[in-house]
Amino acid sequence: MYLFINSMSRTGTSLLYQLLCGHPDIFFPPYRIQFACSKPLGFPLKNNAESSKEFAELTLSKTTTPLNLSNKTDWSNIEIKFLDQQGMSTADERVEEWISTQFESTSLDRSIDLIHSCLGIEKSFDAKYHCLHDDHAYVLGSKIFKQNPSKILTTIRSPLDMLASKKNMLLFHLYKTADPKDHIMNKEALQKELTRALFSWLVASYEYSERRAYYPVLFEHLKGSSRCETMRRLCEHIDISFDNCLETDKNQKVDDKICNELIYAGSSLRQLTKGKSTQTVGSSRFSLSDKEKNWITSLFDFSGINSILNSTTESFYLKFHSLWKEDAFYDSSILKKWFEWYVSGNNIELFEEYSSYNYGGSNAKEAF
Repeated sequence: MYLFINSMSRTGTSLLYQLLCGHPDIFFPPYRIQFACSKPLGFPLKNNAESSKEFAELTLSKTTTPLNLSNKTDWSNIEIKFLDQQGMSTADERVEEWISTQFESTSLDRSIDLIHSCLGIEKSFDAKYHCLHDDHAYVLGSKIFKQNPSKILTTIRSPLDMLASKKNMLLFHLYKTADPKDHIMNKEALQKELTRALFSWLVASYEYSERRAYYPVLFEHLKGSSRCETMRRLCEHIDISFDNCLETDKNQKVDDKICNELIYAGSSLRQLTKGKSTQTVGSSRFSLSDKEKNWITSLFDFSGINSILNSTTESFYLKFHSLWKEDAFYDSSILKKWFEWYVSGNNIELFEEYSSYNYGGSNAKEAF
């Protein structure tokens, strides 16, 4: 069975991955399949290949591994490459053998079988779950994931803190070190990134309410005194025993241990300020100027979200399932359109427009 961590970036996906890592009932692969972050969109959850050879080629072009991990590795300088960039191809003996002996199964199972053949990974029969993650894949809809036996976890974080974290990362791309208060994001960038942040809340609440497909985990609970209770509830949801490893994200990194780059992910603010600040909960108070915060709060009524953020673990789950019905979300014509697309299954057009609102390393300057 698969365990998908399926969220927007900057919401605590790495933190949740790090907390779960080490649990004996969950296998954590050293690779990442980019369901959403590389083309063709949705592969291999959605099979776009017309032949076994093309299927293998797409799998190798959609799967990445970190190349230079050690105890001294820092997330900011990890080298990550696709398998085809590492020299693997359909001419590889391991791939040729897989093509000739492939079995009938779901397309995701077939891709993972090929990846394991190429990387020499023994299948874990002891683990109940196989954990996979790709940022923004939630926009593809829950149906594409439920084609496989699975549980889906999604992380939720204060939209203001998400924007602060995005700002910190963009500044890191541009300057490596900087004082966030010395730089102001423009209105267009703030509005676009806020729309994406709010959409992640809208979808997660809707899915939790309608089909209970996405199990929400609040970032603020993972970082505070509610961590243990939150992880115990999560264990009950996915039917695994509670383990002490779930209480700490300080994973011991062993040079020869198979692991994913998510284990090494850390605070962008720590990098940006050279360790002077590591604030995560309430980071908007540190990284966003009053001007930026005033712009943001003028765009959306945050009262419903703030009520969720200030709730106990128990009341969070009672309140969250109905949040998507709040009128404030639908005051935004863009959010209303995206949500209609999502519910109707128009996920390709949705993902294209959603992605066009993104600011990253390639267009970081445009955000300021």
